[in-house]
Amino acid sequence: MVKAILCFLSLALAAGAQTVVVEGGDTQDFGAYPAKDKREAVFTLRNGSDVPLKILQVRKTCGCTVVTVDKELLAKGESATIKVVVSPFSLRGPFAKSVHVETNDPTRRFTRLTVKGDARPLLAVSPEERPFLGRVAPGALVRQRFAFNSSNPELELGAPVVKGGEAVLSKVGPGEYALDFHCLAGRLGEDVKATILVPALKPVGWKPLELSVMANVGDKLLVIPPVSRGGAKREVSLRLLGGPPEGPDPAKLTWKAPAGVTVHPGKTVDRRLPATLELAPGTKAGLVTFEYPGALGATLRLE
Repeated sequence: MVKAILCFLSLALAAGAQTVVVEGGDTQDFGAYPAKDKREAVFTLRNGSDVPLKILQVRKTCGCTVVTVDKELLAKGESATIKVVVSPFSLRGPFAKSVHVETNDPTRRFTRLTVKGDARPLLAVSPEERPFLGRVAPGALVRQRFAFNSSNPELELGAPVVKGGEAVLSKVGPGEYALDFHCLAGRLGEDVKATILVPALKPVGWKPLELSVMANVGDKLLVIPPVSRGGAKREVSLRLLGGPPEGPDPAKLTWKAPAGVTVHPGKTVDRRLPATLELAPGTKAGLVTFEYPGALGATLRLE
C-alpha cells in the first residue's frame, strides 16, 4: 500500500514538473561591430509543462545591458520574449554578458541567456588611454606621446581640448595620428592630472576620445605600520617612494614627537629605514610626524 502511494505521488510530481524551453538557443553572437552602435538580441522562453510558469525576476551581470520581458505568467505552451539590448559605447573588445532568468520551475530555477560579440572602437591608442607616469620632480617638464591607429582610412580628428597642459595633434598617414602632450609639474604634492578630449570629425557618430595623463609630484615618505599599538618600545620602518635607489638617508630624517616619546632611527637596509620608538611611563597616545627633504611627510599614530 505504501509503495503504491509513493508511486502515485511520484507520478503526480512528474506530471506537474515545469520545464523552461529556450527556443532558438540560449546564446546569441553579434560578431564584430562598431562600439558606437547598439546591439539587440531577442530570446524566446516557452512553458513546456502542463502548469503555469511564472518569471519571477531577471538579473543582469552588466550595466551595459537593458533587459525587458513582455510577459511574466505563461500558461501551458505559451512563450515570453526577453529582449537584451547592449548600449552604445558601453563595451570595448570581445565580450560575453549573461542574463539570469529566475522562474518558479522547481527543476530549473535559473535559466542563463548570453550575448557575446566584439565591440570595435574607432581607433587603437598606444601606449594606453590613461598612462600613469610615476613620480616626477616638482617643476619638471612632463611629456607623453600618444599614437592613434584606425582601420578606417577616412578617419579625421579635430583639435584636442586640453585641461592641465598643452597638446599638439598631427596626422601621420591614412588612419594614423600622433598627439604630443606636455605640461609643467607643480609643487610638491600637487599631482599631475591632465585630461584631453579629441573629437572625431569623420566618420560621424563617434564620441570624442578621452585621454588622461597622471603623475605624482615629488617623493613620498611612508611609515609602516601607520598605527602603532603596544608597550613602551615600538618598532616601525620608513620607506621613501621615489628618491635614491638606496632608500632614505637616516641623517636627513627629522621628526616631531609628543613629550615622552624618543625616536631612534637605525640604518637603511633594502630601501627601508627601521626606527625604534621608546615611550616613557605615562605617555599618552599622540602623533609622530616624520619629514624628509623633497618628500611628502608621514604620520605615525600612537595608541
